[in-house]
Amino acid sequence: MKRWRTKMLLPIFALWALPGSALLAQDLTGTWQGTLKVNGPNGSADLRTVLKISRADNESLRGSFYSIDQGATPVNTTSITLKGSAVKVSIAQLNGTFEGTLSGDGNTISGQWTQGGLALPLNLVRATDQTAWTIPEPPPPPPP
Repeated sequence: MKRWRTKMLLPIFALWALPGSALLAQDLTGTWQGTLKVNGPNGSADLRTVLKISRADNESLRGSFYSIDQGATPVNTTSITLKGSAVKVSIAQLNGTFEGTLSGDGNTISGQWTQGGLALPLNLVRATDQTAWTIPEPPPPPPP
């Protein structure tokens, strides 16, 4: 009987002894935010982006993308994958992708936003209730 208890406690202790960041690092759910620095014909602009990731009923990842300085209309992601520390988000409606690397503590994703052939650096930070940017209400739909 003692031997059984010892065998059961070792795996439980091993999980308890893991640093919290090791367990959190594999969880992408939550709110992520970062700023795209865009240079255009009218000068440069900082565009704040927010990505909200949740789990679907089948446990796959799903998300909504917001460009809060461009009207804040949510755009659904097409796919979100996490393989090791590699993160990939595709948004067909915008012809855009984000590819990055999740940090060891699970609180930042350093990567690149690509849209229409243009690639820009984008670093996302996990937002908290205190640091999350306010997403404005999207504009009303046009009248029929």
